[in-house]
Amino acid sequence: MALAQPQITKKNRDNLEISCDITQKYVESRVSCSFLAGQRSCRVIEQRLSQKTHAPEQITQLSFPRSFDFFAGEMPVATGRDMTGFIDPTLYYLKDPTYENISSGTAVLMDELDTSKVGARFGQLLNTYLTLSQVSSTIANTSAEADAVFQPNITFIGESSTLLETYVISKLWISLCLLSAVVLLAGGILSVVFIHLTHGPEILGYVSTTIRNSKYIDLPSSTTWLDGSELTNELKKLRIRYGFIRDESRQPIMAVGHEEETARIKDVLARK
Repeated sequence: MALAQPQITKKNRDNLEISCDITQKYVESRVSCSFLAGQRSCRVIEQRLSQKTHAPEQITQLSFPRSFDFFAGEMPVATGRDMTGFIDPTLYYLKDPTYENISSGTAVLMDELDTSKVGARFGQLLNTYLTLSQVSSTIANTSAEADAVFQPNITFIGESSTLLETYVISKLWISLCLLSAVVLLAGGILSVVFIHLTHGPEILGYVSTTIRNSKYIDLPSSTTWLDGSELTNELKKLRIRYGFIRDESRQPIMAVGHEEETARIKDVLARK
């Protein structure tokens, strides 16, 4: 749509010429309907250009002189207001669809229109007027909704279907899921078994600290300031055991010591 203002004079300062290139678009829509509290609520969820055979887009309802004359003569007075001394609501819509100007009583002039948005807004007005003019009798009909019938050239009976979502999972993912579940289950069972068979507290996670604090293991002075990972790497060849060690008074105590000097807990318990 192209807008051009003629040479401005005192008499035509609000005149504006609009050149329109109108086309008829054919689309196919997918509508989703739901029932809530006995009322149907429908909305378009997908839309595409029609894949069916149809007339060229350049041929529209306004391509026929009789239809165009009717539109040109009736749309300007569709609001039912005398145009003399009043601004038509159509102009307010072209300026701002929220009708902020009309609520505030501010006048709208032609040269205030945004030329980048007039095309889309005028197209909305045109489509609305043409649709309402064709279904006016149906809209005004007070009969039940089931008795209201649209003409074939206005709407088209679509195919009704119920949405059924199907999720497809590959066999590989199912196998991995089952394998993971089996491994977790086996790990849980084995952890209970190992805890039951263990004759002492759980110290595996604190081995480096336990070795550092044990007075029954002699460590080089260079390892004093090593952290856990460094100390573990330094003593990786050292074999230790948590069990019974005899102290200076030859009494058995539980501590961490060298493997060959420390008795197994289960061996000591078995002798008792």
